[in-house]
Amino acid sequence: PIIPRGDTIIEADDEVFFLAARRDIRAVMSELRKVERDFRRVVIAGGGNIGERLAEHLEHSHQVKIIEHSLERCTTLSERLDRTVVLHGSATSKRLLEEENIEDCDIFCALT
Repeated sequence: PIIPRGDTIIEADDEVFFLAARRDIRAVMSELRKVERDFRRVVIAGGGNIGERLAEHLEHSHQVKIIEHSLERCTTLSERLDRTVVLHGSATSKRLLEEENIEDCDIFCALT
């Protein structure tokens, strides 16, 4: 890991990860880009405990899809979540992602 300083340069194709407390996320994001539009379409790769909790929190204000590999877990998620679309498959499947119009989602969360 590199902790950025004033002379740190981020170049094209660099991968950058930010960690921040929940209360600071908006401030961090506003420094990185203009908040131009409302995000509505969320795809979550991974229906484990974190993916389920995130979907549960977002599903009443966003269009949420979860991609889960385990058929048993898909059944559990579909019973527990009210408005989330639960998809059985691999989040690495190009065909599945294209069928679900991944290019139209606003946020993609990889939580596997």
